[in-house]
Amino acid sequence: MRKTPEYIGPAGTATTRPSTGILRPPASDGRGRPRQFDTEQALDRAMQVFRAKGFHAASVADLAAGMGLTVGRIYKAFNDKQTLFFTGV
Repeated sequence: MRKTPEYIGPAGTATTRPSTGILRPPASDGRGRPRQFDTEQALDRAMQVFRAKGFHAASVADLAAGMGLTVGRIYKAFNDKQTLFFTGV
């Protein structure tokens, strides 16, 4: 009997992919791509946005545009706007 191929599903679990049967190797740490940006430069740009707009008026979308990152990348790297602010201070 032929074994059904497995793939790495949500949360790094190996599961059977019924639609394609493609075997995918697990990610190195199971958590997606590594950061590919200069953290110090991103924090400097974030602080410029905070200085210009203020903490409460600066949205994560504003920060993303100012930092040259996506909103998802900001949440992945810093978890939330408050953590981003206090990391940069």
